[in-house]
Amino acid sequence: MTEWRDEIAYLGGSLKAEQALIIRMEQDVRSVVRAAERTHGRPLRAQHAAPLAGVRRAYLRIPGRLPPDLQVGFLRPGAEYAAHVRFSSAASTAGHGPRLDLRGCAVRIVIGPNTVHDLLMTNAERHHARDAWEATATMWAFGGHGHLTGLLRLAARLGPARALAIAGVLREQRAIPVDSLASETWWSGAPYAFGKVALRFHLAPLAPKPRRLSARADLAADFKARLKREDVRYDLRIQRYIDPARTSLNDASRVWLAPHETIAELILPSQELRAEDEAFVDKLAFSPFNVAGSEFEPLGSMNRARSRLYVASQLMRR
Repeated sequence: MTEWRDEIAYLGGSLKAEQALIIRMEQDVRSVVRAAERTHGRPLRAQHAAPLAGVRRAYLRIPGRLPPDLQVGFLRPGAEYAAHVRFSSAASTAGHGPRLDLRGCAVRIVIGPNTVHDLLMTNAERHHARDAWEATATMWAFGGHGHLTGLLRLAARLGPARALAIAGVLREQRAIPVDSLASETWWSGAPYAFGKVALRFHLAPLAPKPRRLSARADLAADFKARLKREDVRYDLRIQRYIDPARTSLNDASRVWLAPHETIAELILPSQELRAEDEAFVDKLAFSPFNVAGSEFEPLGSMNRARSRLYVASQLMRR
């Protein structure tokens, strides 16, 4: 059941080499945060810096039946937990308006007074980068710079071919019309271990997408108006690891070709979002390493790098 562990690989060929690369990535993150501070007059997140909506009052409901191998930690049939949800825009590339951007969703599940579990996702099913080195290089190259300058910086770091490929994927992702935050699908991108099961997770909206999509100019206002008149719900679904060809643990740019299973429901009850509640959610330090016990393990170089890079970004913002 844990044969997926044989696929785990490290950047540079070893854990020691990868850790050295992560230290270099941390320097890139710090430079991006400093650049954002110079531009905006205050420190911002290195990624997904522009908040769209923060929901302090939400909850996660586990169904009465759950596969035995997924009944680990807080995943207990019939359990229900309070949750906080943050929606954001990447806002990492200068020159793009609100219609052209990658969107993010972060969920904090409150298991107990001192125990939380974070789920981090974007509305792109696959990542633009293959690994943490490419992802951080992209953030460093485009952070605070226009498209052409960013592309040249990325080519200097990764080579022209990879720079053009990544820029092409980013262009496609940012051009996807988003009708509403309530009808978007939110993908984890990186893999995780839930007990002995390696998987990716995503939030599938219960609100249907319209047949004709048109990117709204103000997603935040649309979402707040929708939440004021009705509940917003998502199914939390997983895809299990099958094999390296169909479900790669190391290449985040590849879509997982595996069946989808529903393991919970996220409910955002109808409410009027207050400024103080949104401020509370915006100050939360989300991280894939905020997990509710040793049964849960972030996998892949993307997540291993985040364990240090998120801390660096959070400390600078404070």
